[in-house]
Amino acid sequence: MLWSLFQTLSLANRNPRAWLSAYLEGCAAAGGKAPSNADEFLPWNLSAERKAEWGFGRAEPAATDSS
Repeated sequence: MLWSLFQTLSLANRNPRAWLSAYLEGCAAAGGKAPSNADEFLPWNLSAERKAEWGFGRAEPAATDSS
């Protein structure tokens, strides 16, 4: 399951190592349990700030018109 999550993060130009570090810090702050805001850590729910913070430093992929 983590492999799939890491691949999704990579495809979205997010750094899986930075994500995992932030998630584990959230777990530690929650007393060793999943953070109460765990849904905010999902790649498709990331805020603009977290996207920038956990990015690889590359530009966002350009949107393509598939029509």
